[in-house]
Amino acid sequence: LRAVQPAPKEGAGGSGRPAGMSGGIVPRRFALRFDPPTLVLEFERGGRRFHQIMKIKGLRGDSDAASTVQELRRRFPEYLDLPSIDESQMTSLVQRLVDYLAGGRSPSAAAEGLNTMDLAQVDDLQRTPEDQLEEIKAKMNVGFESNFVGMAHPDFVYDKAVDFGAPEEASEWDD
Repeated sequence: LRAVQPAPKEGAGGSGRPAGMSGGIVPRRFALRFDPPTLVLEFERGGRRFHQIMKIKGLRGDSDAASTVQELRRRFPEYLDLPSIDESQMTSLVQRLVDYLAGGRSPSAAAEGLNTMDLAQVDDLQRTPEDQLEEIKAKMNVGFESNFVGMAHPDFVYDKAVDFGAPEEASEWDD
């Protein structure tokens, strides 16, 4: 996910609504789904968070990202024709999908360059939308796989015991 530029704070006339916001929509960030190719916009409206899922029909490995973004803007003007949404950011995201479809990168490699959400920012994984939960699990799995020492690994020890030394601070937990 990549953060969307913050929306202007207030529109003309002191209405309290962000300038140019259609129906009070405040975009927050984008997400990608590689199969099927989909762009997801997370936004807030009326203090509640929503996701607009935009499937990209007919996207191929030789598609033009800029023209695809224009088509998305035509299909979803309420969500994408907002001053706070950067067209170059959308083009970059769609280009990642095109690269994936061209066979150039795996979803994890294509997502590597994205500014993904920090797990510490997630309040409750039970209430996290399924697409975000999959992303969080994939991110956690990358760290797990890089540290995993299985039975076939040369550093594997069956019953490893580690002495961490004396505690650095007092703790009632293990008294």
